[in-house]
Amino acid sequence: MTDGMGVAFQPPPGFEPLSLFGQDTFEGFVGPMFSATGMTAGAARFGFLAAKHHANPFGVVHGGMLVTVVDTMMGSTVFHSLAGQTCATTSLTTDFLAAARVGDWIEGEASLTRMTQSIAFVRGELRVGDRRILTATGTWAIIDRGVPTR
Repeated sequence: MTDGMGVAFQPPPGFEPLSLFGQDTFEGFVGPMFSATGMTAGAARFGFLAAKHHANPFGVVHGGMLVTVVDTMMGSTVFHSLAGQTCATTSLTTDFLAAARVGDWIEGEASLTRMTQSIAFVRGELRVGDRRILTATGTWAIIDRGVPTR
């Protein structure tokens, strides 16, 4: 396994390459991302090794990458809770609390806080070790597969 830039990397025990998407998706392009083995409905754990291509010119992980990871992780939480039914982010609020740098292992957790027939509410956070670097809350629309979308 490589870090996305060709450098050998082995994720921490309990994590495996994220297989929800192919390498030709946005998530595959900005990754690699990893998910905790044995994810359950209502919760998810993701992680990634911050590589040079995740950083801004100052060596700090770009906020867009952090938002991508937390959005993907929180959306995955909803997707698995719905047994694979389609869902889409409708609102995502993030608070950046601290910086992460190239070489950091960034790990996150998300949990479903409430679900109605049409909306799921989720919260999540990202950490470097014990240091929380981002918190997020969001809502996901639960899309009826029988209704055509544009």
